[in-house]
Amino acid sequence: MAKDAAKQSSLGRAHSAGDHLKTAQVSDRLWILANEHGKLRLVGHFVITAAGLNQRQAAKLLGVPPSKLWEGKWHVLGDVPRETVGSLIDIHHLAEHLRFESKTATRLKLKDGRLDPQTLRSLRVLTPESAAHLREVWRAMIADRHKGRQSNPAWHRDELILALDFYLQHRAQMPAKGSDRVLDLSNTLNKLAIALGQRGDATYRNANGVYMKLMNFRSLDPGYTVEGRVGLTRIGQGDREVWRDYAGDPEKCRAAAAAIYKALEVDDADLSPGETLEVAEAEEGRLLTIVHQRRERSRKLVEAKKSSVLRERGKLCCEVCGFDFSVEFGERGRGFIECHHTKPVTSLTDGSKTKISDLALLCSNCHRMVHIKRPWLSLVELRKLLRDQKP
Repeated sequence: MAKDAAKQSSLGRAHSAGDHLKTAQVSDRLWILANEHGKLRLVGHFVITAAGLNQRQAAKLLGVPPSKLWEGKWHVLGDVPRETVGSLIDIHHLAEHLRFESKTATRLKLKDGRLDPQTLRSLRVLTPESAAHLREVWRAMIADRHKGRQSNPAWHRDELILALDFYLQHRAQMPAKGSDRVLDLSNTLNKLAIALGQRGDATYRNANGVYMKLMNFRSLDPGYTVEGRVGLTRIGQGDREVWRDYAGDPEKCRAAAAAIYKALEVDDADLSPGETLEVAEAEEGRLLTIVHQRRERSRKLVEAKKSSVLRERGKLCCEVCGFDFSVEFGERGRGFIECHHTKPVTSLTDGSKTKISDLALLCSNCHRMVHIKRPWLSLVELRKLLRDQKP
């Protein structure tokens, strides 16, 4: 049920009245919506404990004079939930997506982005799916406001890639919240969090939270929303970015996820981030960025690469811009240059060892320019960028 106003008695019980409540039954949930200056707000909800009452009967149960209640043929009562809200919850972003069971109309009207109050008064019964959206919004709000409890960290890119890969594999028929497959994904995400030094409480990436994230992706999926359906719309910029980068190429997403799963097979001690360059994460996330940088910083490999180039060319120069540290800085710069791993990060967990030919010698500036933004540049792309900047 949905109504735009309600009263609360001094006994901690909620009351509502209206002709639309004629069919209301005990255990139905009444959602209280409000129109605040053209914006849709969620006030709260209560489960009906007494229905089919007239004004006099409702007043008697509440212990108040009938004149204190709204006039109406049909009244309902319910217990106020323990969770209370100090302000209205902004759900205007859901206004166009909510659906109602009505013979005359099924959705709210907006004009210039503002809610038409008449439709809010005329549309009363939410579809089960729309009611589920409001429940998730309410639960998220309660979690955010729960005193003494720290919210779990925002989902990082690695986690979103694993979740999206799961979503794309089960797009046609999503497993239930408590299914073994969702629980397996939850366990993997917690293992990933430990590997990356994340700390959470007992609710960290639990099955409920994981399932909600999968429902977030539904709201971005045109194959799901084409018929007017909506997923959970409380999504972040990271969700949108991962969807943009991978949803159109499931095989690319599968490869990135497979590389992350493979990296997690390494002992936790080997996965610890340690010292990293100030670079943007690889497109495939933080874990594979760490694997990439560890390969670049292998002292044995770096020395072998430098020795090989010195034997062949007699000097160490940047393979993009030609910068030679020994020429510019004399003895102090002799033997100094950085190594860059040229293979895609998704290939670094396939069990093969890094070869000298997989490394390129770069000056510090060029190396930073490769990594400074996502997506990282190839050496060919960086050379072209450098040429294009020259007059």
